[in-house]
Amino acid sequence: MPGKVHIFNELSTTDEDLSACSYSSWYRTFSENVVSPAKIIEVPDSFIEYISKDSIHLPGDDNNNVEINDDNDYSDWSDAEETFLDPSENFSEFHSKVKDVITQYSHVAPKLNWSAPRDATWIMMNNTMKCSSVNDVYLLLNSSNYVAHDLKLETSLKYELVLRKWVEINPALEFRCFVRDGKLIGISQRDLNYYNYLDSLKDVIESGIKKFLEETVSPKFPLKNYVIDVYFPRPFTKMYIVDFNPFNRSCDSLLFTWHELTIATHVDFRLVTEHNPSRFAAKEHSENQVPKDIVDASLDSAAMAELAQKWNELMKKEEP
Repeated sequence: MPGKVHIFNELSTTDEDLSACSYSSWYRTFSENVVSPAKIIEVPDSFIEYISKDSIHLPGDDNNNVEINDDNDYSDWSDAEETFLDPSENFSEFHSKVKDVITQYSHVAPKLNWSAPRDATWIMMNNTMKCSSVNDVYLLLNSSNYVAHDLKLETSLKYELVLRKWVEINPALEFRCFVRDGKLIGISQRDLNYYNYLDSLKDVIESGIKKFLEETVSPKFPLKNYVIDVYFPRPFTKMYIVDFNPFNRSCDSLLFTWHELTIATHVDFRLVTEHNPSRFAAKEHSENQVPKDIVDASLDSAAMAELAQKWNELMKKEEP
């Protein structure tokens, strides 16, 4: 028998989709159901140019005037011959606003209008998006492929930096929900690790998500096709919105394929089971990460400089 042919269903994203899913568009509408309070700051073009570069000069606020480039080379500018120029001088007002928010919240989780730099946490000492300084924020944004994708979108919308107050959440209770033509058609566990207690909670979680989307989200959210990440902590009495995304292949479909999501006719709730954890054993965002030696060294600029020197010496030996 010939194999089954899958028709590729095109999923386009409009400016209307991007606008509706932009954080500032829905944050106030659903303010009672956000995970944590946030401040939204319009991003100047000079800052977009700054975080889009292959290498980044971090400001001197934290007394670590360091340049980090795509080759993972660290340069201590305090020892360099040329004078260190603080890059924040090109966006001083924006820089001050970011510092003020961090002072107010103590710790923040940054994101742009749509994407959070979840793929760049390897560069942070705590391996999370928890930022306690402007340099943490800038380094995460510069190191993220997800943020880089946002910056390449063809949109007339203004870019915004969202600084959410950092809160600890249980990743096992975060779920990605897919809505097509106004109907919930898929729910996926967001963190692809096996949690043995989730299966027993499946009915409670599914009914809670359905009720929340029908009664709270659908009447207020303008799109009929979208992806929403929700957090449903114990005692399962209140649902929280983490993010909205356009219903598009650029959004991670997690335990589904996009083909399945385009043809689904009823709700399918998928969890990682004890029989298939190895299928998802690869660390999330691993395609955007680097060898462990570099990650370990990134926690110490001196160690990173030593590693870079050894690498350069090795490359010279390989030259003919």
